[in-house]
Amino acid sequence: MFPRLAVLFFLSGACALIYQVLWLRQLSLIFGVTVYAASTVLAAFMAGLAIGSAAAGRVSERVRSPLLWFGATEILIGASALVSPLALDLVTDAYVRAVAGVESRVLLTTARFLCSAAVLLLPTILMGATLPLALQSSVIQAPGIGSRLSVLYGVNTAGAIAGCLLAGFLLIGGLGISTTFRIAAGINLLIGAAAVWMARRFAAGQSRSTDGSPAEVGGPSASALSEDSGARRLVFIAFVLSGLASLALEVVWFRTLVLYYAATTYAFTAMLATVLAGIAAGS
Repeated sequence: MFPRLAVLFFLSGACALIYQVLWLRQLSLIFGVTVYAASTVLAAFMAGLAIGSAAAGRVSERVRSPLLWFGATEILIGASALVSPLALDLVTDAYVRAVAGVESRVLLTTARFLCSAAVLLLPTILMGATLPLALQSSVIQAPGIGSRLSVLYGVNTAGAIAGCLLAGFLLIGGLGISTTFRIAAGINLLIGAAAVWMARRFAAGQSRSTDGSPAEVGGPSASALSEDSGARRLVFIAFVLSGLASLALEVVWFRTLVLYYAATTYAFTAMLATVLAGIAAGS
């Protein structure tokens, strides 16, 4: 069952980055392809992922079938992505009216962030929820959870590389933006349907088990989790600073790239794919 889930996570990562490149491409028509525009789109995208992950981390412990919820979330991602072009049209009108005559860089950046968030928050919150939901599944909660988590994260990032390169260099130019949106949304719907089927099959297999005792979970005990809260706080702080540095470097690298290449979606795609390749290899 775990290899099938890994395949779904690869495809999920690919779809997420296809959407990110599509949204950047579309929003660049409104904001222009500049470091400021790319930064605001990236910030809105990551904000949605953070909110979704934090919310799902709390909810996933209470739901009966997290894998079923994962499937439903993927279906909702596809549905929300399908309507995002309409949202982009509405954002275009709102942005043009809001910034008419505005010269302040701070106000322009704020307007860009709010417009980006209006389009990106719903689908990216759903994207951020997928990993916590999957990790609460019985498919993952087994001995070796640490290695399974790293494999899932690496596979998801590898899928993101594939989606980034496909969207940036092939799909948008070859098939057009609308068709690329539909292809990615269709894949999300297939991922969701497959995850729902896996959840039902896994539940049926559990109910047929002759041993009525619950499966043993290889994760840490509650007492272990409650120990040394100060050290855990330091780990969280380290993760916050690590994320801050990582995203700051992405913006710096993009800014450096545009000194040598034209400030286009291709330059952003190349930078993003390279960063993701390093993350996947490290994971």
